[in-house]
Amino acid sequence: MFIYYLIFFTLGTCLCSFSQCLGWRLAQNNNLTHQHRSICDNCQSPLSFQQLIPVWGSIWGPSCAQCHYHPSIWKGILEFLAGIYCSIITYIFPLDQAMVLIAYFTWANILLFEDYYEQAVSFFLFGSGLLILILYSFCFCHHFSFPDQPAIILILILTSCCLSQLLGWADFLLILFWILMWGSTLTCLNLLLASSCGLLYYLFIGDDKKSLAFFPCFFPGNFILLLFFPFY
Repeated sequence: MFIYYLIFFTLGTCLCSFSQCLGWRLAQNNNLTHQHRSICDNCQSPLSFQQLIPVWGSIWGPSCAQCHYHPSIWKGILEFLAGIYCSIITYIFPLDQAMVLIAYFTWANILLFEDYYEQAVSFFLFGSGLLILILYSFCFCHHFSFPDQPAIILILILTSCCLSQLLGWADFLLILFWILMWGSTLTCLNLLLASSCGLLYYLFIGDDKKSLAFFPCFFPGNFILLLFFPFY
């Protein structure tokens, strides 16, 4: 069993590394079909093999041979946590359900990193992923329910935030999906965790002069709640 969970730990670290790379490239509007190798964030030179290894490359790997830039240690920490998360998923859920959650985890991470770097997400990536998620949930989960009175009030508040440009429409659609899936109580708990995540970011990591996008705050709490309240 150790080898089984080690495989999914490795898969999680690789998927997180891939999500960070793809999210950064989408934010930079790079050509995804002609960019063959991962490059240094600072000087754009190709990375060495050791730098490409998830967790190791960001924490203990060598600096860039050209500019001596070393990536943030937080990249390696996030890759390690992603590996732990995927291992926990495979421990809790059957393999078929675990693979669906890991696919959702990867899609959400790409959006998370793209939103972090650019404070915007790809319309095609977000829209197609959300459509697949809705179809899958409707066909296999049967958890959708008509909003109750608290949920309708929450939807109206979120709509006013969008009209006031305090919240993006992609953020609104994602929250609306979870209101229909979970109801207002769990969705409000997710939003509370998102606020806590944003506060922790500014206290320990972030720059007060830079505003933090919504997805990097929302998805960490969403991932935690999915361990206890999956869409099955």
